[in-house]
Amino acid sequence: MKPAYTHVPHMYKVVVQDNIRRPEGLILDPLDGYMFFSDKNPNCRITRASLNGDNTTVIVYKGLIYVPTLSIDPDNKMIYFADTVRDTIEVCDYDGSNRRVIRRTNLATINAIQYYESAIYTVGIPKKQVRGFNSSSGKMMYSMDFTLGTPWTVTVYDSENLQNFSNPCSSKQCEQICVNTPAGPSCLCYEEFDLALDGISCNSKSLVYSKGFVISSRSAFVMIDILNLNSNDLDVTQRLDDPSAYIQSFIVDATNERIYYIDSKNRVLKQLDIKTKKIHTLTNIGTGKDLVLDWHLNLLGWIDVESFELVSFNLSSGNLSTIYSSLFSEESFTVDPNTGTLFWISGTPPSLIKTGSWNKSSPRTLITSAELAFPKAIYYDVTDNRLYWLDGSLIKSCLNNGSDIVTHSLATDAQKLISFKEYFVWMTAKELYYGLKSTNTFYKSLDMSEVLQNMSNLVVYDPYLQNSRAESCHVLNGQCGDICIPQQDTHTCTCDLGLQLQNDSTSCDSTVFDSNFMLLTDLSHDRMIQVDIDTGTLVKLPFAAIGATGIAYEKLFDTIFFTSTVNTFTSKVMSVSLHGKKGIVTYATGFHSSESIAIDYSTSNLYYAVKISSTSSGQDMIRVVQHATFLEKTLLTNLKHPRDIALYPSKGLMFWVEVENPKIGKAAMDGTSKESIVTSDITWPNGIAIDYTSERLYWTEGYFDWIESSDINGEDRKKVLSDPGAHLRSIFVDSQFIYYTGYNRQRVVRINKTSEAEARVMKNYPELGVIGSVKVYTDNDIVDVNPLCAQNNGLCSTFCFPTPSGRTCGCQDNVKLLSDQRTCEGVPVCPTSLPSLQLLNCVPYPGESCEFKCMEGFKRILEVNVTCDSLGLWNPETETLCSEILCSSSLPNAALTSGCSRRIGESCGITCKEYYSPLLSDDIICSENGEWQAKNISNSTEFCEPKEFTNESDGDQLTIGLSTGVGGLVLIIIIIIVIVICLKRMKTRKRMQREAEDTIKAYGKNQYITHQENAPEEDTYATLDEMNFKDLGYMEFDKHYDPDVYGGFVLDAADEYLKPSVERKVVDNDIDEVSEI
Repeated sequence: MKPAYTHVPHMYKVVVQDNIRRPEGLILDPLDGYMFFSDKNPNCRITRASLNGDNTTVIVYKGLIYVPTLSIDPDNKMIYFADTVRDTIEVCDYDGSNRRVIRRTNLATINAIQYYESAIYTVGIPKKQVRGFNSSSGKMMYSMDFTLGTPWTVTVYDSENLQNFSNPCSSKQCEQICVNTPAGPSCLCYEEFDLALDGISCNSKSLVYSKGFVISSRSAFVMIDILNLNSNDLDVTQRLDDPSAYIQSFIVDATNERIYYIDSKNRVLKQLDIKTKKIHTLTNIGTGKDLVLDWHLNLLGWIDVESFELVSFNLSSGNLSTIYSSLFSEESFTVDPNTGTLFWISGTPPSLIKTGSWNKSSPRTLITSAELAFPKAIYYDVTDNRLYWLDGSLIKSCLNNGSDIVTHSLATDAQKLISFKEYFVWMTAKELYYGLKSTNTFYKSLDMSEVLQNMSNLVVYDPYLQNSRAESCHVLNGQCGDICIPQQDTHTCTCDLGLQLQNDSTSCDSTVFDSNFMLLTDLSHDRMIQVDIDTGTLVKLPFAAIGATGIAYEKLFDTIFFTSTVNTFTSKVMSVSLHGKKGIVTYATGFHSSESIAIDYSTSNLYYAVKISSTSSGQDMIRVVQHATFLEKTLLTNLKHPRDIALYPSKGLMFWVEVENPKIGKAAMDGTSKESIVTSDITWPNGIAIDYTSERLYWTEGYFDWIESSDINGEDRKKVLSDPGAHLRSIFVDSQFIYYTGYNRQRVVRINKTSEAEARVMKNYPELGVIGSVKVYTDNDIVDVNPLCAQNNGLCSTFCFPTPSGRTCGCQDNVKLLSDQRTCEGVPVCPTSLPSLQLLNCVPYPGESCEFKCMEGFKRILEVNVTCDSLGLWNPETETLCSEILCSSSLPNAALTSGCSRRIGESCGITCKEYYSPLLSDDIICSENGEWQAKNISNSTEFCEPKEFTNESDGDQLTIGLSTGVGGLVLIIIIIIVIVICLKRMKTRKRMQREAEDTIKAYGKNQYITHQENAPEEDTYATLDEMNFKDLGYMEFDKHYDPDVYGGFVLDAADEYLKPSVERKVVDNDIDEVSEI
């Protein structure tokens, strides 16, 4: 703000700068001491503050996209504003409550609004009109067209109703500025001054401007006022000189009003105090360049060009430190002070942009040489968290993770670059250039040759940039998943319409309804909304529905199909799962726009209306795409902007509305028998729907704002209801209700068909944008299908089209139907004769899914259907679906004879094992369930029994045989054990002798304790050989000492054996582990 009627550039005061990025609309209430302003980034919002800038409070934020203009009704304490993306004129109270949409402006962009005496006046493009609307009803009261020029702003002057006001500042006696606030008048000072303790007078505070750009030459600094961005004047401060220096590089600490610079002539790092003009030498250095400041960690950093290192200097401790060494030809260096992340350009072309940190983490490549040509002058902008650099003569940028590389504008001969809020500022040897980022061209230039010769460096000076922003909405949106609301010294995360804040207080999510819901498209916000029919609860679906217009839901696949219109010739037919878990699939593209889509639930084919181009009147069409194969066919042509379509599969009919040649059309669903059934008394037919219970058509008339109905031939027309000012759009009808949307309605309206009264299903939501399509899905839906096409795709290879007489088969565009009237030329056919399974009622064409059963002798492995793919192959492979049933290859006490295949129905012989005899004389048979069975034995899996011996010789023979076998085995085991024990004892004795010698030398006669000191005196042993312990030093059982083993062992130096130190007993324990001494 600044005093009126003065042109002195420095007589201004910044009253609000925290937590704003791009302020747009501004309106004042000087009597109550308030100002209101809108901000576009990062989330569009409207903020209220006192006129002195205190007490900023965000009052409106949900659903806003771009609010460039505000107005107020000070008598009733109401704010009026226009959202030019959502085409709304809205109103709310001073605290943001009671918000409502007054009117939508029907694609007329509003540049300015002005409230005056219960009317709102607007100007805008492209209609070049001044219009007046009733501030309560939104009804148009006034309109005037401009034939020359474009009106850009509007205000009201009424000489007959001038009011006199007393000046609340008249008694305050402020030295420079006085403003009224809700708490009373308050004194302020210009930017170069501080308010004195008396609260009235002002004291000079600095030799520099509060904000600007500092430029250096070889031995001097000057500063340019930030207002030069919007002025033709060149305002600079007095020079700050260091005649003995050669200023190689510098950086500013605006908070502490200091300049740090590298004096390459004297090889030192210096500090210049701006207030006192005193210069201090901080430390001796080599030759450095690209000085940076991390104001959070109080660190300076630079490139040492002699040692090829990145070096830091701690301003608190005075310590120098090498961050990275062995670098190669580093060109430029910058830092993100909020995270301590370092960025630098490495190497001569081909160059890289690399990143690291003060804590010396391993550097990595951020931008490869493939994206760079001749990079230099790298700069990190803390206001938008992007990295900028000059690449030759181009300004480029990316996010701090290296993604989203953007080429902005041309900056010829630029040496240094700064990104500052909405501007680019760059420097050549003699001139300073300013460029608006939004225009991608330079805005103006300032000749600096008379101010400073041989400019070498450029730095922005703004204390606000050095504020701690780790908890700010400007850094990564405050870590908020959706909307970040700034507050005093902090922020709060919140969620837009249809989302709920999660327990982490940062992320937003929603719970999707599976049934009984309305499905809407919000054209302004690129989102889809669910509304619970029973409660009216809104849910934003968890995916981005960019440009979504027409919608339809297929419950069988849990899939939403929709048309998307964004840019010319990039419109698409797409699909996404209801819960957003599957990615978006594109079915068709390449047309100008499409506003409607319908599903034939007999075949899941997708019908959609197409506008070919913006000038395609008479060339538009209706097309169909098969969802399984993505094949397309054009059904109807020579239409004039078909806006909506509806299908009646059981009768084989489709209906559509055209808006450029207003009418309702009807045709068979294969595109034949086209006719116009309603052509009179119709102006803007925007939506059409079918009531399958009464066999009637319903459509919305957007110009007259009524809904009409007729039979399916366009006869027996009836006006059902009217909604003045709604500008009716989409419509849906079920057995009980009519649902419709309106361009000027912030909800879906539901009307009972019988009583014609509204059955309210949702409240008004001013946060919503333009509601496009509406569809309703309940558990009691009537799903209309054609029975011929619903069964095996009507035996058609590609398209099955319901018709009034039954069905016809069709092919994609430019493909002929063969003489069988079912198969399309070139269509691959999946095989139907399969070795292990039988297809059931199957048409083996691409996209068709078939049931099957396994052949006799096979069992099913996977509970799935098979689908014929575009190559004529079944998916999954049929060999993986059924496996052959085989009987077991092993039998208890028996063996199958050789050559047995074990297939069902096969008989196989068996041989019983030794000492077993068969229980049956016949072969065994493999049964249908894969079990062996015998003819004379039921429910038995044993076909041999132990032999019964008839005399003693047989028993003796068996006994002797068994004894001999067992005795021989035992004897072998005993011999092996004895050999192993002997070998182990010999080896152990030798090792213990060597260890004993070493132990005697090292430890003398130290005692090794196993557990207790007072062991019982019994059963002593002279040598270890008498004990059954191997390699014994001390005894440890399961990692603990066994309480039943007492005493210890000592080393006898004479015998070189361990022996018990006291009498002890040996207990019977399981020893898991014995460690050597």
